[in-house]
Amino acid sequence: MPQKANAVRLCADDVLNRDKMVGYHDSYAEVMGKYGLKRGVRGSDARHTTTTQYYRNIKRETERLQNCMKLRQSDVEEAERLLKQTKSEINTEKLQAAKTEAKTAFVSKIGSLLGSGKLKEVEQHNRKLCELVTDREQYIDELHEKIQRTEDSHSKQLDEMQRKHQSEVANLESKHSTEVTMLNDIIRKAKRGSRCWRHACKWKTCAGR
Repeated sequence: MPQKANAVRLCADDVLNRDKMVGYHDSYAEVMGKYGLKRGVRGSDARHTTTTQYYRNIKRETERLQNCMKLRQSDVEEAERLLKQTKSEINTEKLQAAKTEAKTAFVSKIGSLLGSGKLKEVEQHNRKLCELVTDREQYIDELHEKIQRTEDSHSKQLDEMQRKHQSEVANLESKHSTEVTMLNDIIRKAKRGSRCWRHACKWKTCAGR
């Protein structure tokens, strides 16, 4: 469609020329400066990174960080192993030193006892302790026997009381059963006598008529 001769035309060279683009960058940086965005370097040859290259760089950096983390984890595990081994060696050395010290003290103590008259005193004291332990054990055995005899006696008495109680209960039940039987017999006889008396009275009345 033909345009009019005096119509205003939009030209890309007027909108996207170098001076206009620099002005756009300046005004955009002024507006976005409060959000922390900084103006790029004027005349820089830097180019925008494409989306594909950006994700490729992220992937490469992620792999690098993962490898570093694996190396650090390996270093930590090795350090923990060495620390554990060192602690074990220290504990073993301390234990051996303590054993040696105890043996030395024991030998020294025995030597001092043998060199003096204290060894005999210790032996006498040990014999007295053994005798005391023997007496205590004998007393405990006698006490156990006494307790056992007492329990047996109580058990026999309890059995005797239970048998006596059961016998008394059986006697009472038998006596009660006998009394109930006698009472029922008396009641039956009384009922029978009452019926006979009523028949006799009725017969006399009829005979009088």
